[in-house]
Amino acid sequence: MTQGIFARCRRLASRNLPRFFIRLTKKSARQGATPPFKLATLNGAPGFLLYLDGALDQTLSIETDGEEISAVYLVRNPEKLKSIAECC
Repeated sequence: MTQGIFARCRRLASRNLPRFFIRLTKKSARQGATPPFKLATLNGAPGFLLYLDGALDQTLSIETDGEEISAVYLVRNPEKLKSIAECC
């Protein structure tokens, strides 16, 4: 039973996570603001650099099996973000 719940969550995340970022981009554009994220490749995976008050706050990368999201990785450690913030 638990595996069925996780499978449903992966399918929902696979559809809803991209929609969330698309909606966030459209909302920012309507308000004349810059979206609070940038697309990036993080450790070879598609991802986002997320900003708060103009500074890099966290990264989010997505691992997929080609069809569904299999893992989402968030990094908020300031020491790890420092090198990313300097290059981007």
